[in-house]
Amino acid sequence: MARIYSVDYLKLLVACVVVLAHSGLIVGDVGALGYVLGFSYARAAVPTFAVVSGFLFFQTWRHGRARLWLAKLLVAYVAWVAFYLPIWWPDPATPWAVAHELIFGPMHLWYIAALFVAVLILLTVLTVVQAPERARRVLFWLAIGGLVIGTLLQSIHFFTPVDLPMNAYRNGVFVEFPYAAFGFLLAERLERRGEGALPDHRHVCILLAALALLRLAESLVYLGMYGPALDFPPEFPFLAAAFSVVILLFTLRLRLPEPPVNIAFLSVLIYFLHLFVMIVGMRFGIDGFFGMAALGIAVPAGIGLAILRVAHLLEGRMPPLLRKALLRGILRLSPAGTARPQGPSAPAGRGEGG
Repeated sequence: MARIYSVDYLKLLVACVVVLAHSGLIVGDVGALGYVLGFSYARAAVPTFAVVSGFLFFQTWRHGRARLWLAKLLVAYVAWVAFYLPIWWPDPATPWAVAHELIFGPMHLWYIAALFVAVLILLTVLTVVQAPERARRVLFWLAIGGLVIGTLLQSIHFFTPVDLPMNAYRNGVFVEFPYAAFGFLLAERLERRGEGALPDHRHVCILLAALALLRLAESLVYLGMYGPALDFPPEFPFLAAAFSVVILLFTLRLRLPEPPVNIAFLSVLIYFLHLFVMIVGMRFGIDGFFGMAALGIAVPAGIGLAILRVAHLLEGRMPPLLRKALLRGILRLSPAGTARPQGPSAPAGRGEGG
């Protein structure tokens, strides 16, 4: 199946933005400019990742590989939770505290736990609602409802004396599912109607620029009201959702060349390894924003490139089945799946979904 290479580039960009956002949160004092950029654009990184995940999951579901995909996601989650165990392990480690961390996901691993829940909701709707048109409507309105309820809960936490835990509104139901559902529905629409269902590139650029300006205005309003505090107020949900979806639409309209290496694999390593690298860096005195950000991007990317190099060297020396099992995803495939281009103007290049 042909890849849309622009989506791979988007995932790499978003992973790097996540590193920048976490660097700012760790440093704490980002100033007015850091606040505005963080609220307007860096905050959109994880929701955009969720839209992309839902978009790519459509082909996985369409080809009947949803259960296998969920099993792989669970294995990945367990592996990364074990890797970060010495960092997230609660003190005191009561059964409830441990269960809470595992259910909602410790640290940045909350994204995998939330994605698992989001996909389960998607699959439940698609299984229960057999009529395709009705299933699309149900998914859309459930996503809208999730966004609204999540925003209401965060508003209660921010604007009232009620102190809600972050996991009450940042979870698979109120964040991950709505955005993943929008991405899934976009992929389904492309499957039905082809690339002609997308607005043309000029209109997408105008729309993206308008949404970016609205996001900037929103952050400036909050900056004037509350100052550059890192306890961000809730976003306007429909503006946030539209911004992330249009970023993907803009990406789909790009025609980028095949990257020399599997940058989707590098994006995964950057996302999951950067916090560990930054924590180690702080032990050696690297605690500035730019130093931590550079370390959090460069070291995981370097490790990923080394893995790809070793995988290429070993590829011809392994039995076919072992080579397929161990190297297929690393050398040629995105760990999050692939997307199928629509229409004759799809970019060249061959790959497989998985």
